Amino acid sequence: LQAIGQMLDNHDRPTLVSLVRMLSKGESTRQISEQIRQTVAAGYTIYRAAEESAWDQLPLPTPPSEKAVESALIAVQQNPVLNKSGSVNKNALKQLEVFHLQSSTGDWEAVINHGVYGNIEASQPTYYSGPIPDNLLVALRLLAERAAAELLPIRRNQTLASFRLLEAYDNEYTASIRRRRALAFQDVSYFLARWMTQGQTSGRKSKPQGTRQLASARLAFRLDCNVQHLLLDEFQDTAPEQWQILQPLAMPLGGAISSDRSFFCVGDTKQAIYGWRGGVAEIFDSVGLAIDEIRQAEMSESFRSSPEVIQAVNEVFFHLPKHGNYSNCDGVATRWSTAFPQHRTARSQLGGYVRLQNGPKPDKELTSEQRQAIFLDYSARQIAELTSQSDVSIGVLFRTNADVGRMIALLRERGVSASQDGGNPLSDSVAVELMLSLIHLADHPGDRMCAFHVGTSPLAEWLPYSSVRQPEELAHWFRTLVARCGLGHAIAQVADPLADHLSWWDQHRLEQLIRAAHEFQPSYQGRLREFEEAILRGRVALPSEAQVKVMTVHKSKGLEFDAVFLPDLDVELCSTNKLFVLRGSDPCQAPDGVLRYMNAKLQTLLPDDWQRAFTLDKERGINESLCLLYVAMTRARQALYMTARPTSGKPLQSLGSLLQSTLAGGTQCTEPEAVLYELGSATWYRSKPSPPEGDASSPPAEQATRLETQIALRTDTESAPLRGLRVAAPSSLVAPHVPIPLVRAFSISHSVGATHGTLVHALFEQVNWLEDFRFDLALLRRVALASVEPEAL
Repeated sequence: LQAIGQMLDNHDRPTLVSLVRMLSKGESTRQISEQIRQTVAAGYTIYRAAEESAWDQLPLPTPPSEKAVESALIAVQQNPVLNKSGSVNKNALKQLEVFHLQSSTGDWEAVINHGVYGNIEASQPTYYSGPIPDNLLVALRLLAERAAAELLPIRRNQTLASFRLLEAYDNEYTASIRRRRALAFQDVSYFLARWMTQGQTSGRKSKPQGTRQLASARLAFRLDCNVQHLLLDEFQDTAPEQWQILQPLAMPLGGAISSDRSFFCVGDTKQAIYGWRGGVAEIFDSVGLAIDEIRQAEMSESFRSSPEVIQAVNEVFFHLPKHGNYSNCDGVATRWSTAFPQHRTARSQLGGYVRLQNGPKPDKELTSEQRQAIFLDYSARQIAELTSQSDVSIGVLFRTNADVGRMIALLRERGVSASQDGGNPLSDSVAVELMLSLIHLADHPGDRMCAFHVGTSPLAEWLPYSSVRQPEELAHWFRTLVARCGLGHAIAQVADPLADHLSWWDQHRLEQLIRAAHEFQPSYQGRLREFEEAILRGRVALPSEAQVKVMTVHKSKGLEFDAVFLPDLDVELCSTNKLFVLRGSDPCQAPDGVLRYMNAKLQTLLPDDWQRAFTLDKERGINESLCLLYVAMTRARQALYMTARPTSGKPLQSLGSLLQSTLAGGTQCTEPEAVLYELGSATWYRSKPSPPEGDASSPPAEQATRLETQIALRTDTESAPLRGLRVAAPSSLVAPHVPIPLVRAFSISHSVGATHGTLVHALFEQVNWLEDFRFDLALLRRVALASVEPEAL
């Protein structure tokens, strides 16, 4: 964001205005900053990979003459579409009058998106069930050529403007990282790949200087050794520039098996879900061609899931061709089902359950937000019912982050312990929300909502000024306190009077806020707004492990849960929310063409090679959606609950409709709350499975018993609030019956020292006699987690 701001400040203003207008197709827009941000986010990686010439690869058609266009407009008026009886089709006539007006006024976007072009490429083109006359057909195609001559230059200019904008951003960004001497994660692989293939990092592009052997030798010189053994995991998500780094190291390791060198690579193209981040699954398939004498082994046995879950997975992916709507990309489903291996499970005795069920059918008059809220509430009730009957771990998975927070709120309304992966924003506490209102008021004294929030809270009795009558004085007082004491100590001093009004939960979250303030202090530059935004944006682990984890499918990768809920399967198989489409003969190499995305009707105006590029892009999107579905279903150990939306009967381009087709054969798809597919026992959770043999996560029985006797939780249920597992005032953790200021209880130096001492004592208590002690890392980790709070580690 800083680089974007510097670009806007330093770039030639008239040129920048011209670029932004070209990005918006010449139209005025108020969302200039968002448009620039989206272009940078979607295009900067492409800019770094592609040559400048790749951004100007759209040939422009020659427009038909004005005389030919006039003749075509006359033909539209004089050649109506007829019914089978020979009478004029009134509906078609009315729409063709609209089409004629759009063509006459030069509204070419509307022309090319008109419904008359929907069936024009068929062997017998029709419109409103009537055949299109030949003369009208010729006129329509000529007007389409005129539309292409008007619209494609605009898309070409958009693409070129994107390149110039990214070029300006690259200049500022490169200067920024050199000035700050700091790199982002993606910068490391970018500069290292260039160093491996080009021998230098100065300048954006240059011709290669040396072979892969030379690159490997230079790297060995810098490492002072040769790489003899290379082991790679999750290789299906490797980006091309990452393979440029690894390939020179991997190629010498091929050949006959030897103890001196080895190459080991693990990947699953069915789990390639990071294409949006630059991952190219095709690289995994190319490894066997790039490295000599590679032996391949297929592993299709699950050591996680129950037989019921694995059977459902097999049924879905073997029967993908049953679904009838892949947006003309049925070949993706055929390739998946053909290549999909028969899965089996090593946990054949594990009880399981799978259910596909329709959700409710809201009133059509409701907004999309209201309908979504009804669907989420329906799933939240089912999750709450399961948590009331069992303590099994539950994962609730979504495609995007949009509904994660809403689902957590719905679950908490029902008393369910739920959190996001990695924790929740600290603003889930009322005490933290109050402190954030005070912090916001210090930067914006005119904010009446924050002033009212602070003024009606217990904090108002202690503050030296009224937030309602004297907001400017209160803001000045708090800013002065921060400048004198530091951000963390200032918040702790203000929070001290709140201790008697807070539950243990809010005390703990307030302590985490103060710790975050201490951590933020080195980067604090005088604006409290930056700290407020950091708190709202970040997530902090909860005081206790939540039974229900709500997250995206991407974040669930590598995790597993006793039960998995997929509550929102109304997800398009192929998203059109993208800015650029790439053209190239090899997806493992840099693209030779870049073009701004355009809708399906405009794609028909493109040359054949670009139409093929758009088709391949759509197929990659569908393939990634299938990978997401596979990953989501295989996160379940025992139970899988899937909720689809009732349909009108026709298959839709969504994951829910796909499951209805593959698991239920398309039957009962229109019935609300109907169970479409069910396998296993609905009371699967009543029989607790035993852990697999050799599972290091479970200690021997006598060790577990000994740990339980050593750890005792202190509770004070008479005077403390009931929320949370352990109830204690911060001052009681230091010495019983000796009250201390809240600022000392929340002190970083005190808490770190106390945590360190507690941890050392707990670990040394595991040593009875030195001669008999056996180092067990897993056991010591469990002791540490049982002795101190997880976030303190």
